Amino acid sequence: MLSGYLCGNVVGMDLSVGSDRRNFDGVTKVDLGNHGFETDNELGAPVYTESEIGERNITQALGYVTSFNNSDPNHKFIYYTPLQKVFHKLFESSGGDCSYTLLTYNETNAQEYDNLLAQIEIPTKK
Repeated sequence: MLSGYLCGNVVGMDLSVGSDRRNFDGVTKVDLGNHGFETDNELGAPVYTESEIGERNITQALGYVTSFNNSDPNHKFIYYTPLQKVFHKLFESSGGDCSYTLLTYNETNAQEYDNLLAQIEIPTKK
């Protein structure tokens, strides 16, 4: 990714965007304010969220950059395809059915999430 770490606010979900070459359905729209992507080299970049839980820094993968729009200098947007959509398409194209979902940390599944974290090592922030 060329632009580096950018923060934004979700302003739309389950949208359709496209160009002359390709259309994408089910994407999420994020307003990056006046910081946006400048080249097509940014397409495919990861989209994720970070949280601090106790002394842990948790990173949750959300998807990948599908498109961007810089037509408004004060509100530059990215559109990303959520990983759940990607997994669904992969299993659908292979003739299978995916009953798995992404695990996101919340109070309901905190114990299950903590058990998974105990199995992997996450480096601390520097």
